Amino acid sequence: QDDFTAAIDSGASDKHRERLIHDGYTHFKQPGLDLPFDKIHDLSNKMVADGVPPVFGFVYDEMWSISTRIRNIIGQMFDGEEYYQLPDFWSWNVSPGQKGWAPHRDKGHRSLYKDNSPKSLTVWIPTIEATPVNGCMYIVPAYFDKGYGRGKVAPNGGNLPPQMELSHIRALPGQQGDVFVWTQHAFHWGS
Repeated sequence: QDDFTAAIDSGASDKHRERLIHDGYTHFKQPGLDLPFDKIHDLSNKMVADGVPPVFGFVYDEMWSISTRIRNIIGQMFDGEEYYQLPDFWSWNVSPGQKGWAPHRDKGHRSLYKDNSPKSLTVWIPTIEATPVNGCMYIVPAYFDKGYGRGKVAPNGGNLPPQMELSHIRALPGQQGDVFVWTQHAFHWGS
């Protein structure tokens, strides 16, 4: 068991929680996870070169220790309540010329309470600097998404994408070890 957790100031956690509810996402810049991200990134590259999906990197303790180290951050996003990790985890390596996840919502409107506070969250932690040039996440803030928190469903059963202006889209560039958190109804994609 890894007892190290990133420290988070209660005042800062309140601001992040408010942003999560209002915007649908938040960004913890360099929370001090103290993990070997260079080695994790090198492992991912080696696995891709060997034809092995990077998610198989979870056979190593360093990958699992991420969830322990962010437990204070995630706990504060649930207002200090106890939470459980869903069996949904992934490791993604976007090589030059490839693309990330297509635009989507992870779990839909049922992942939010009536006040738009989260029942479940998605976390993304870049293992290298992530930019619009080499690949980062993109998101439509909740306040621009008229369908956010509502159960508007497409004919195929999926959640309808937001009707938005291109200027509503936000790039989420980040440094190695930053922690991005969004609700599972936030409309987002990878590049």
